[in-house]
Amino acid sequence: MKNKIYLNLFLLFTSLFAFSSCSDTGTATPPRVKETEATQVNGFIYQFMQDYYLWNNKVPRKGVDLVKYDGKPDDLVKAVRYNDLDRFSRINSRGGDVAANLQNTVSKDVGLYVTRLSNRNLGVLFIKPNSPADKAGLRRGIQITKIDDVLATNVTTFDRSLPHTIVYTGSEGEKTVSLTPTSYQEGTIFKQTVVERGGKKVGYLAYSGFIGNVKSSIPEYDFVKNGLKPLFEKGIDELVVDLRYNGGGYVKFCQIFASILMPAGSNQKVFIRKVYNSNLVSFNSTTNFEADIPFNFGLKRIFFITSRRYTASASDMLVTSLMPHMDVKIVGIPYSNSGGNHTYGKFVGGPMLYESQTFYDAYPKDILKKADLAFFPMTSRFANADGFPSTNASEHKDGIKANVASNDDVSKDFGDPAEACFKECLYFIQNSKWTDGSAGRTEILPTEDINVNPITPRPLITNIR
Repeated sequence: MKNKIYLNLFLLFTSLFAFSSCSDTGTATPPRVKETEATQVNGFIYQFMQDYYLWNNKVPRKGVDLVKYDGKPDDLVKAVRYNDLDRFSRINSRGGDVAANLQNTVSKDVGLYVTRLSNRNLGVLFIKPNSPADKAGLRRGIQITKIDDVLATNVTTFDRSLPHTIVYTGSEGEKTVSLTPTSYQEGTIFKQTVVERGGKKVGYLAYSGFIGNVKSSIPEYDFVKNGLKPLFEKGIDELVVDLRYNGGGYVKFCQIFASILMPAGSNQKVFIRKVYNSNLVSFNSTTNFEADIPFNFGLKRIFFITSRRYTASASDMLVTSLMPHMDVKIVGIPYSNSGGNHTYGKFVGGPMLYESQTFYDAYPKDILKKADLAFFPMTSRFANADGFPSTNASEHKDGIKANVASNDDVSKDFGDPAEACFKECLYFIQNSKWTDGSAGRTEILPTEDINVNPITPRPLITNIR
C-alpha cells in the first residue's frame, strides 16, 4: 500500500501538519462484499483500523461481519476497537456539521448549559461566549427557577437547540429572559480577569476549548487575542488557567498556548512526543515548543483547575507538556461518581476523516463525506519530555492527579475570588500551602447533567504524521 496522507487528524490533541507518504503495512485486504454503500464504508473503516489504529494488533482479523453493521458504522468501530483503553475512537453522523463546528466554531443554539443543583433548582454550568444566552446577560452563579413556565424542580431535560423562556434569580433579584436559537461564532474565553493577592497580580483565564481556524495567524487566535494577550499586557505575576469544561481540540492550538506560557527560547525543549503502532514506527516524532510566538510569559509556576468529567484531550496535553518544565499546581474537581481526583485521561488522538481519504485506491476518496460521516480513529499516543504517560494502562485510564480536591462551585461566576476552585489557588499563592479543604467547599453543588447532547470530551485532532 503506497498512499499519500493529506488528512486532518482530530485528536482533541491537534496540530495541522502536511501529510506525507506512508509505507505499506500489509495487514489487511479490502472486503469482498460491497453490495451497498454502507458496507463499503464499513470496509474502509475496518481496513483503516487494521493498518493505522494505535492498537491495531488488538483488532480482530477474523469473524467481523461487515454486512451486520450496514448503517451502523459506529457500532462497528466499537466492536473492533481496543475497549480496555480506547473510549474515544468513534463515528459521528452529520459529519459536515461536526467538521464545520470544530474548524469554524459556528453554533446554532441558545448557548446555555444547565445542571441540577443539590437544592433541586437549576444552575448554569457555563454559557457559550457570543451566544444568545451570553448576550441576554445570563451568567454562571444564577439559579434558574422556571423554564417555559415549568418549575425548575420539575424540569427533566433541557434542549439548547430550542427557544426557551428562562426565569432566574441573581444578585439583582428575579428576571425573565427569552432565548431564541441563532447562528453565532462561538468564542472560547469564558472569563479573563486579574485580582491582587499577597502583593501579586494573579491572572485568571477560563478557556473552553482548543477549537477554531488553525490557519489564521497566531495573534488572531481567540485564546491569544482575547485571553492571554490582555493578561500579558497587565503584567501578571501568577496565572490560573481554568480547564474544568475544556474537552480538548487541536494540537496546534495547544502547542501555541503552552509555548506562550514558557520562557523565551523554549523552542529547543520538548513539547510532546507522538508514538504510533509497531507498523508505523517511522511516523514517531518529537515536537518542540513553538518559536514563532508573539510574546512569552516566562512563568516558573502555573495553576490549573481541572475536572474528572471534562478536562480531556488537548487539555490533558497542555498540562502534561508543561510538567517537566514548570512548577504545575492542580486544583481538581473529582465529582462524587467519576472515579478519583484526576483529569479525564485522554492521551491519544488521531485524524478527523471526513473530506477525502487517500489511503486506499479500492475506496472512493469521498466515501465518508458522501455518507456524511466523520471518523475519529485513535492513531497515536503522546507523552511529555519525561515520558509521562508511559505505556502503563493505569496512567492512561486515570489521567493527571490533582494536588488538591475542590468542588465545582456553580454558585459563583468564573473568576470570582470567592469561587471554591479559584479561592483554593489564591490561598496557595498567598500562603504557600493548600487549605484544610474549607476553601474548596460549597453547599450548592451540581448533581445531574440534564442537557440534551451533554458535554463530552472532543477528539484530539492531529495529523497521522
